[in-house]
Amino acid sequence: MHPIIECAADLRGALKDVASVEPAFMTTGDKQAALVALTEVRSQLDAMTARVLAASDDVGEAHGLRDAAAWLAVQTRTTWRETRRDLALGRALEQHPEIAAALTSGALRTEQARGDLRGGRRSPLPRGR
Repeated sequence: MHPIIECAADLRGALKDVASVEPAFMTTGDKQAALVALTEVRSQLDAMTARVLAASDDVGEAHGLRDAAAWLAVQTRTTWRETRRDLALGRALEQHPEIAAALTSGALRTEQARGDLRGGRRSPLPRGR
């Protein structure tokens, strides 16, 4: 199995394992740590999804569609607009390795990366992460 598919399966399994755990019983410190960690993981997952989508032109072609974003929208019941934004993010990250590294590490949020890539306000890119 490809390592990216294994990673997705591991994430799915880990989330399934804690789905019935009640967060209300966590300590305040544990909640703080969990919120930050989950937010960072979301950024990492967004980066990986965007990278795979940007490398998947062949998926759209195989199904006679404009691009992989169109195929993904149908397969996941996601809006076409959202999958196109993810595709654009993945393609832009290929051209901006510093932003890609920050998002991939979980140090930068996805919307911050999108803004930076549009040339908007520059988010501070953490060093040594």
